Amino acid sequence: STASRFGQELGKLFSSIKPNITVSRSIGDVTLCIPRIFDKPINVLTTSGDIEARDLHVTDLRLSSTSGDINVELFAPLNHGVFSTTSGDIHVESDADNAQISTVSGDVEIHGDYDHLKFGSTSGDVELEAKVRQCDFASVSGDLDLRFTGALTIINGHTTSGDIDVELPDDTGMNSIDVRSRSGDIST
Repeated sequence: STASRFGQELGKLFSSIKPNITVSRSIGDVTLCIPRIFDKPINVLTTSGDIEARDLHVTDLRLSSTSGDINVELFAPLNHGVFSTTSGDIHVESDADNAQISTVSGDVEIHGDYDHLKFGSTSGDVELEAKVRQCDFASVSGDLDLRFTGALTIINGHTTSGDIDVELPDDTGMNSIDVRSRSGDIST
């Protein structure tokens, strides 16, 4: 019960914080300990450090790293998430209203349930296995392996030279699909 009271008091303290939480670090690890339910935006930026977010209930989460990996496993719905790297890999497993994921040369793996998912890659590969209602994507030379697991409304995306493999469920209820590649292969 002491831990429970401590958690409640800590929650009151954090709920009184008005500005966003922003953590910026060039080298080294950063560990944030926050209450399980937190309604303020959190921004974490690193140069080479990995970022890991697990089992949090937050409304707005923005994680960015130059060469570090980003690993997100959230089991409570997220209103808005932005995850980006230059050369690090990104792994996201989340439920979100709106999520944006981008990398230049890192690989991306996406799982979960999204109302609107937007992702992009220059040369990294993207593997998606998720329930997505609206999906927008762009890639230059990375291959895209997209397995949609639920009813979709819109898929809109393109790649310059990467291959696109799209797998849709039988009961997709698809309204619009626009997938293009300049020199890569497309299979559905």
